[in-house]
Amino acid sequence: MAARKTISDLANEAQISVSTIDRILSGRGHVKATTVEHVLAAAERIGFHGIAVIRSRLGEVAPQRTLGFVINSKSRRLYTLFGTWLESYTAKASSIKGRALVTYVDGVDPDAWAAALYDLGEQCDAIACIGLDHPACNIAVSDLAARGIPVISMISSFSSPDVAGFIGSNDWQLGRTAGWFMQRLCKAPGKIAIFKGSELYSSQQTNEISFRSYLRSSGLDLLDSVFTEESDAHAITVTDALFAQHQDIVGVVTFGGGQGSVARAIAAKVQAGLRKPVVIGLELTDATRKQLVSGEIDIMLAHPLEEIAAAAVEALVQLVGDRAASARIERIIPFKVIVSENC
Repeated sequence: MAARKTISDLANEAQISVSTIDRILSGRGHVKATTVEHVLAAAERIGFHGIAVIRSRLGEVAPQRTLGFVINSKSRRLYTLFGTWLESYTAKASSIKGRALVTYVDGVDPDAWAAALYDLGEQCDAIACIGLDHPACNIAVSDLAARGIPVISMISSFSSPDVAGFIGSNDWQLGRTAGWFMQRLCKAPGKIAIFKGSELYSSQQTNEISFRSYLRSSGLDLLDSVFTEESDAHAITVTDALFAQHQDIVGVVTFGGGQGSVARAIAAKVQAGLRKPVVIGLELTDATRKQLVSGEIDIMLAHPLEEIAAAAVEALVQLVGDRAASARIERIIPFKVIVSENC
């Protein structure tokens, strides 16, 4: 039986004094939250018996911080899940007593997104926002930075020079990967439909550019992009209109909101006799997972939203803990390739 780890063992592992360990365990005297967090990590590594006590001490000394998040409409299941993960990881952050304020914005009106940023700026210590790249939003980011409230972008980035970081996937690789699959899965020449949510998302712009770049010499006819306006209802309308105009569409990719609705509209046409096109999307939810299984969607190149939520909270905690830091935080998290057999 292994010997029980002692305070001296923990002090050696953490490379701090025994007296500091004693102050943490006894609760006598002040110890910085970062030190308690460091000791907790060391205790977990060696299996120290007082982990619960150290964790409780961390809760006592951790500063209270409010983290704000601006994301898309709560009416879309994808962002309801995303908001839940952001709240959960904020609550789990050990170096702060965190409170999450999540603002859901309907549509892609830049003024509404900028207003949401300013509103959270009155209540929060740091903010993470899905980047709507418009002057109104970029000015808001710069104004908040000047007031000492850092803003990072998630999934899609701002162009403001004052944005404090970015958490998301490699959009150029994602678009080219969609092109790679499209070229190999399309069995006949024809037209490719490209759906996007909005011109204001730089991620979707990059997705489309790299997708077109990959397929430039493929022999496939890439149609002009069509906008869903990040709306399920509008996605159905524009899908119906596009297929009424073009009967020889052999592939469809959706870089933005409305993926499930686009696929449902196409499935209805397939039941009426249309040859099924290859369908590629990005938004993985319970509903689109079922569409993968049924064959309505062929491949999902999914943004890893839970991992993005965890990394965004970690970045904000880092920013509120070291306000003097000037280095931009960037985390590129690989997207997931999902098909019916691994969903």
